[in-house]
Amino acid sequence: MRASLAAGCNLWNGGDFYGKPEHSPLTLLKKYYEKYPEDADKVVLNIKGGTLPDLSPSESVKQSVENSFAMLGLRGKIGMFESARRDPKVPLQETLSALAELVEEGKIGGVALSEVNAGTIREAAKIELSLFSTESSTNGIAKACHELDIPIVV
Repeated sequence: MRASLAAGCNLWNGGDFYGKPEHSPLTLLKKYYEKYPEDADKVVLNIKGGTLPDLSPSESVKQSVENSFAMLGLRGKIGMFESARRDPKVPLQETLSALAELVEEGKIGGVALSEVNAGTIREAAKIELSLFSTESSTNGIAKACHELDIPIVV
């Protein structure tokens, strides 16, 4: 991780639902920050979450951010938080409004989305390209991002 930072790679990606809490990427990052506290301010951390069962999307993203902070510890900062998937039964504005509240509270720096279509990009103006799901390069998503001058995070 130090070599990554030294090479200028400071946009790091993780998820609150990857692995068991005691061995999640966020818990491991907490240990890294404890060893190298000076690196915490150098990292722009993107966290994927918001998929908690039995909660509304707005409650789920808020609780997911809190869970992420619990795993990250005091030095952890969330540069961007992205909903892992758009819930087709919930207006996008509801989820984005909940995330906007977290931005206003200073808990997260910005908002991103994952696994969305070109229409959602136009609606929300954020996207993340998964290394395992590359359809966005052929289904109009990359083109929409290019037209709107939106970076794609890989």
